[in-house]
Amino acid sequence: MSWCVSWFAAAVTLLCLQTQLTSVSGLSQDEIENFVLLAKASVDSAYKYSRAVSLNRVRRNEARPSDLLRLIRQPSGLTRSAVRAADYMDHTFRLIKRSLSRHKRSLNATDGLSEETLKAVAELTGCSARHRVPVCETTSNVNTFRTANGNCNNRKNTRWGAANVPLTRWLPAEYQDSISEPKGWDSKLKINGHLLPLVREVSNRILRTITCDIKNDPLYTNLLTMYGQWTDHDLTFTPMSAVIRSFNEGMDCDKSCDRSEPCFPIEIPKLDPRFGRNSDQCIPFFRSAAACGTGTTGYFFGKGAVRQQINALTSYIDLEQVYGSNDARAASVRDLTSDEGLLRVNTKYRDGDRDLLPFTSEGANMCATRARITGIHDIEEIPCFFAGDKRANENIGLTSVHTLMMREHNRLARALREMNGHWSGERIYQETRKIMGAYFQVITYRDYLPHIVGKEVMAKKLPNYPGYDESVDASISNVFATAAFRFGHAAIPPFLLRLNEKYQDHPTYPSPMLHKAFFTPWRIPFEGGLDPILRGLLGGQAKLNTQDSRISDALRDRLFEFSTNLALDLASLNLQRGRDHGLPGYNKWRKHCGLAELTNVTELIEVMEHSDLAHHLMGLYGTIDNIDVWLGGIAEPFVKGGRVGPLFACLIASQFQKIRLGDRFWWEKEGVFTAAQRNSLKGTSFSRFICDNTGIDEVPKDPFLYHPRGDGYTKCEDIPTFDLSPWKDEVSGLSQDEIENFVLLAKASVDSAYKYSRAVSLNRVRRNEARPSDLLRLIRQPSGLTRSAVRAADYMDHTFRLIKRSLSRHKRSLNATEYQDNISEPKGWDSKLKINGHLLPLVREVSNRILRTTTCDIKNDPLYTDLLTLYGQWTDHDMTFTPMSAVIRSFNEGMDCDKSCDRSEPCFPIEASIPKLDPRFGRNSDQCIPFFRSAAACGTGTTGYFFGKGVVRQQMNAVTSYIDLEQVYGSNDARAASVRDLTSDEGLLRVNTKYKDGDRDLLPFTSEGANMCATRARITGIHDIEEIPCFFAGDKRANENIGLTSVQILMMREHNRLARALREMNGHWSGERIYQETRKIMGAYFQVITYRDYLPHIVGKEVMAKKLPNYPGYDESVDASISNVFATAAFRFGHVTVKPILLRLNEKYQDHPTYPSPMLHKALFTPWRIVVEGGVDPILRGLLGGQAKLNTQDSRMPDALRDRMFEFSTNLALDLASLNLQRGRDHGLPGYNKWRKHCGLAELTDVTELIEVMEHSDLAHHLMGLYGTIDNIDVWLGGIAEPFVKGGRVGPLFACLIASQFQKIRLGDRFWWEKEGVFTAAQRNSLKGTSFSRFICDNTGIDEVPKDPFLYHPRGDGYTKCEDIPAFDLSPWKDEATSVDIHPTNDII
Repeated sequence: MSWCVSWFAAAVTLLCLQTQLTSVSGLSQDEIENFVLLAKASVDSAYKYSRAVSLNRVRRNEARPSDLLRLIRQPSGLTRSAVRAADYMDHTFRLIKRSLSRHKRSLNATDGLSEETLKAVAELTGCSARHRVPVCETTSNVNTFRTANGNCNNRKNTRWGAANVPLTRWLPAEYQDSISEPKGWDSKLKINGHLLPLVREVSNRILRTITCDIKNDPLYTNLLTMYGQWTDHDLTFTPMSAVIRSFNEGMDCDKSCDRSEPCFPIEIPKLDPRFGRNSDQCIPFFRSAAACGTGTTGYFFGKGAVRQQINALTSYIDLEQVYGSNDARAASVRDLTSDEGLLRVNTKYRDGDRDLLPFTSEGANMCATRARITGIHDIEEIPCFFAGDKRANENIGLTSVHTLMMREHNRLARALREMNGHWSGERIYQETRKIMGAYFQVITYRDYLPHIVGKEVMAKKLPNYPGYDESVDASISNVFATAAFRFGHAAIPPFLLRLNEKYQDHPTYPSPMLHKAFFTPWRIPFEGGLDPILRGLLGGQAKLNTQDSRISDALRDRLFEFSTNLALDLASLNLQRGRDHGLPGYNKWRKHCGLAELTNVTELIEVMEHSDLAHHLMGLYGTIDNIDVWLGGIAEPFVKGGRVGPLFACLIASQFQKIRLGDRFWWEKEGVFTAAQRNSLKGTSFSRFICDNTGIDEVPKDPFLYHPRGDGYTKCEDIPTFDLSPWKDEVSGLSQDEIENFVLLAKASVDSAYKYSRAVSLNRVRRNEARPSDLLRLIRQPSGLTRSAVRAADYMDHTFRLIKRSLSRHKRSLNATEYQDNISEPKGWDSKLKINGHLLPLVREVSNRILRTTTCDIKNDPLYTDLLTLYGQWTDHDMTFTPMSAVIRSFNEGMDCDKSCDRSEPCFPIEASIPKLDPRFGRNSDQCIPFFRSAAACGTGTTGYFFGKGVVRQQMNAVTSYIDLEQVYGSNDARAASVRDLTSDEGLLRVNTKYKDGDRDLLPFTSEGANMCATRARITGIHDIEEIPCFFAGDKRANENIGLTSVQILMMREHNRLARALREMNGHWSGERIYQETRKIMGAYFQVITYRDYLPHIVGKEVMAKKLPNYPGYDESVDASISNVFATAAFRFGHVTVKPILLRLNEKYQDHPTYPSPMLHKALFTPWRIVVEGGVDPILRGLLGGQAKLNTQDSRMPDALRDRMFEFSTNLALDLASLNLQRGRDHGLPGYNKWRKHCGLAELTDVTELIEVMEHSDLAHHLMGLYGTIDNIDVWLGGIAEPFVKGGRVGPLFACLIASQFQKIRLGDRFWWEKEGVFTAAQRNSLKGTSFSRFICDNTGIDEVPKDPFLYHPRGDGYTKCEDIPAFDLSPWKDEATSVDIHPTNDII
């Protein structure tokens, strides 16, 4: 009675709540939370009631067939949580809508609730969690073994093919109300001008087949049919609603013939053959559960989201029916009492000397059917068996295959244990699971599918494996799961054969009728075990699906019939399920498959090749367009060599095509198995499984092809055994204790180095003894999650180095421990090693010989301003940040990288010893410039060998690849929170509380570490002068130079200006909403400016027209990730356009009389210049009114960057040119010539061709003199050396690489400003008016600016008053809706 009490309490609460509501304003936070609590109470009560009623019926042996169907189709585990969350959300909104309508407060279906309210409800109900992207980086062995739930198979789209995601749609759903109600919900509503026939009437008129009319299949065995069900249970499980009564009406679905969600009963036609005159009855039918935020709840997300159904399984062939589709089930099937990688077995019963599946302990015993079937009331009952899939007990044929596969797993696991004694139980389990999955990938595509879809369709849709395609979504389609792959229902005979050793009817254990083989696992331990059943599958003929013999009455009238209770009709269930899922009709699917659409009965006769059938269909449906797709599909005559017609052949083959293409762990994919292992897997045979795991000693060669015994049968001894030898691991293993000790030693060493390195660097900064290399390293240090990732990689690398050292000392072998230059060591690591027949020049020598530019040689750019250069740096900081190693000393040698010129990871110093009499070093050419390698990603580089293959060293990008203003907002949650002003609910960014720029805000100060910006005393020479900290922003590089810092401040001000305007406009918005909307607008600002204003000046209009024309739309197959060559070379082109001075101009755009322009090396890490030297206005005028440096072939990089970078004292400064060249080598970038080929440019073979490209003879000869071959020229140098493309500021190579990267960024961004649905049309139109000049006008004291801030004009020419520049139009963001807004609590966020 507890459910009654719950309902009573909920009703009282609702009544009290309604008395508190007013008719004028939105709902409060408390009201929202109360509605959610009411909804949860109602849903939980219905769940509890439904489960209790169903289980009690089972316990009392009163279970109805609908109870059994519902219990085995019930969601469980994470699937149940997902379904329950959807019910919580749906019912919450129904309660809100009902309450608001009673109190005359409007609730528009599409925009009645604010976004914050919707998000809050989604969080409170658990719905939002269903849409979160899983974190793959923290998933162990994510690149070696599958996850149980399929997450992270596709690394770009991590939920593709995973469990508990909606079934995909290949055609739009067709619901009666276009959203959720199935066709036929209103039985009086005409569809395409005709009433839909009742599904039971269709079943009676078209599909009825009595036993004597059944024809045996002359070609195929029962195993072919059973294998279809087995495979289906690996790919699809669509959970039904978890309740048996309507939330709205409170009625029980199996006690009423009314329709009220989730009840969709199957009506009985007049004078039904089984029901007779009792046609007022109905067959209970429960709708499939809806996915969160689809169907009716979709409205509350601001759009009509068509109802979708969930697939609780992964879409991959990975044997979930053995192993489970979630971590909990996966653990439950395993024998964790030993470390042998085995699956659990039954501890009470055996099949002779062979194992059976364990019993389940889940709920009531649906398998207690023995007494009812045998009529012996005191006979022993046994529980259901337990396996990876809860449907394992549906029939004893399926149960036998489950048992067979458990045995095969354990057989393999024991063999692997014997072969590789050092393997852990986990390794054995995962390797066995991987082999087992591959078994069935081979068998399904090689042996099964050709018999179903025919060889012609196989040749067209499923020829030889073409390779993995990460753009393919392997997810199961709704039409496949709900119609096409249910074709096998028409091939099921009405009894389940059991045969003796001679493949004849078993004399002791006769073959049961099918309806007496459902949920009867007791037949296995008590009636002869597996062998008779498996022989029946091998030696019995499948039912032939003919146009006069479709579904046997055992399935139409006796499904799950154990007593006199009303049985189910599988044909009616299939038809009703198709309507429940909104599947379009037969004709539309024919069109989808490129088959002719049919318009009349004549054409239908031609396709069906059966006049009576065609006329019966037309008589029932009135139009071909209304024919249910499942019925139309099974009615078609077979394709040649197959067992389905053309439509289902197309749909089935298309699905299996996607499954194979989209599976990153497909057995044929290079790297998943070795060549030897793949060759072994090709010999996989289902018949061999039977031989290895049963007492059967004679089997058909092809178990799917029917032959009378003797013809086509072979002895098991003549069937080749599966060759496991390619899995033998030749590595002498370490014990678990040894491994753990090595890891502990490595962690201690790495942690010590991290602590030492940070302390030394920070102490140098605090003592004003910081070296330039300290500053560079500190701003390039990984932090937060990036630091954790880098530290993990160091732990791993050092662990393997210790293991290698130990094994070599003790003469124990470890395969593949020699490092190779093509894995991790950069070119030039061994300076005596020739590359392409030539020694690589030292990067400092290249810098001296090619790039050296004195100040007097610098030329101003006649076209462009300094802002163009600075904007490039600003954009780079939005897209790339490659962290350097976190340590300053080698783990191996213990030497400090900035105290030695030796090379030992991570030290890769820039030598100065070869170029004698270096212009800066003079005769001290035994010095070097410290250089720290970029941090390696986990499992790449040297550690890659220990995964059994050479994994090329990769570097990380610590920021996103999208134009989303991370330099303002941060690239992780912690940084994002730190830049925000959370002391108010206004959506603002933090500002400085100590200093202002006139009456305008400055960035807040940082509290991170030592003060790298304490440079004022050193630069001014005044030792007791006040120092100020660095400013704090979304990106830690914000203080690199005062030009960059000024833009950072400008954007903080613009955010806060916008946020205040939105607050004024939409007073009901929460601070979170204001912050997110402002951040979204700001990101769009810079998407517009970057592509419209900036890039054309860099790559030229011709390249823009070719690579970046008008926006084509979002392409989810495009990976927007930043390429190594873009981050490390191409987008560093701007370094050669940086001037040695940073201009500060007065109101007339003339040299500032009070605050002169500092030399560049005295403008680095000097935020104090903004605070005490005139603020940002003079600096911004300098960017607007100053000419950029022109990159010419005689004027590359000023000595301010080559010899004085980060120079504040007498400490050795850095050389940016050498750093760029060394970084390219550190990252393993191919040479200039290979990148030209990549871009479709001519590869160069000699100096003559190089002269032609460079248009400069001396430069070409200097390059050849240094490098010896064009192939060795570093890509950054070759790129900046090329003459400009027309209208641009880079050459052809960098124009290609830069435009290609920005092409991917735009195409692969789901939140791109031009993408439909990201902004409204009015908002997009407003964003088109964005202007960088307007930002300056709105956020500084500058009142006159260039019209195009990137184009240089002397003052007066091309300048305009701020009042003449249109202000940004925010009106499209005005929220006209009556909003219900809440402030999220910590429990919600």
